Amino acid sequence: MAFFEFFGVAVVGVLLLNGGSIFILGFGVCYLLVVAEFFVRPLVGCQFGELVLMDSLSVLLVVMSLLVGVMSLMCSSKDFNVSSFMGKKGIEVPVLLVLGFSIGAFISSSWLGFFVCFEGSLLPMLWMILIWGYQPERLQAGVYMVLYTVCGSLPLLVSLLWLGSVISTDVFMVAKMSCWFCFQTAGLSLWVVFGLMAGFMVKFPLYLVHGWLPKAHVEAPLAGSMILSGVLLKLGSFGLYRVMWLVNLKGGEFYGKVFVYLVIVVGLLGGCLCNLYCLCQSDLKSMVAYSSVGHMGLCLCGLLSGVSLGHAGAACMMFSHGLCSPILFALAGALHDWSDSRSIVLNKGLNSVFPVFSLFWSVAWFVNMGIPLSLNFMAEWMLISSVGSISCWLLPFGWLSCFLSGAAAFYAYGAVCHGVVSDFSRSFGVGISSRYFYGGSFGFVFLLLGSLGLDFFVC
Repeated sequence: MAFFEFFGVAVVGVLLLNGGSIFILGFGVCYLLVVAEFFVRPLVGCQFGELVLMDSLSVLLVVMSLLVGVMSLMCSSKDFNVSSFMGKKGIEVPVLLVLGFSIGAFISSSWLGFFVCFEGSLLPMLWMILIWGYQPERLQAGVYMVLYTVCGSLPLLVSLLWLGSVISTDVFMVAKMSCWFCFQTAGLSLWVVFGLMAGFMVKFPLYLVHGWLPKAHVEAPLAGSMILSGVLLKLGSFGLYRVMWLVNLKGGEFYGKVFVYLVIVVGLLGGCLCNLYCLCQSDLKSMVAYSSVGHMGLCLCGLLSGVSLGHAGAACMMFSHGLCSPILFALAGALHDWSDSRSIVLNKGLNSVFPVFSLFWSVAWFVNMGIPLSLNFMAEWMLISSVGSISCWLLPFGWLSCFLSGAAAFYAYGAVCHGVVSDFSRSFGVGISSRYFYGGSFGFVFLLLGSLGLDFFVC
């Protein structure tokens, strides 16, 4: 492992300084090195050290982050010049910062280090929205994102400081192996449970605290939307996974248990409502954003179920959604380049104009809804089973969420690919860059063939 790390830092550090296509090549080298490390010497259990704590979920999310980074830069035809071999200070700088903070959070061995990286990823994302955003409302979207994140993170910070005061350390493994820590956290109060979940519920985001996400997606540039949906939304789910591994949230006082089950119900019902709201959308990016809220609500239920099947389904959903949602945003960005609008009314009749794009658009949405044998299908199957382990009364809502997700996918496909090209469209004679197709092809391999390696997702 040390050889791969040393060689990767040396080679990639040199390549990333040149910009352009060499920047993407550097990400590719990073990605291949992590994959080689994973397959040459598979990680069994946990690897921990003074600064690094890695398990199978950490490795999967690091690989996913690097892959999303390659896809986001490949598809950013307006903000990133792939053919340039000269140094170029552009959107690749905040993308690299976001990925660095996110990977630091995924491999951090202490919960305060995780919190610093968790909050640090907000700053480069805000930078991307304010500088490279396309609309005048980008300042309002940035304020929404900052206020929601800070208000949710303050209770989280207080609870993490209290946990550190119990054992006088913030290292996950030391706390986990301490009998005194387990005794002190056996009966958590409602306020501690709320604090440990508040910051992660905003980053999921849970329904009712999701108002910042559609605004941020709509106003962010393409690379920002892809990084936000593919990587940053996984910080909340990964943080909740770490907290549930450290303490038993459902083993505390009565009101603490009630709060956890209330979050499960809100996540499941909110996922149904967000999928239903996708059927009323006229903006392509908003439709993809609300679809993300629906999927992550089901993922939240799997994590809070406390069963191993729910954790495996949540890992599958995090990985599959982390690849599928950026592809959908990339294809929505391609439509924006073609018609200079994100409106569904002005983006019709793609079957007759660009049949290749129609193929990519349909495959992306059908994988997103979970066609059989895709990775998303296996994730939904395991998550619905874990919901049934909580209460059989919640199963119909899990089925309804999947059904509405499929309805939204068919609506998105039919509204865009069929019909007549609008007379008000300014896209006659304008093509679609092949970079969007190349970027989407990276993720389709994992999404369509990922079910063959389900053992990698069992944490």
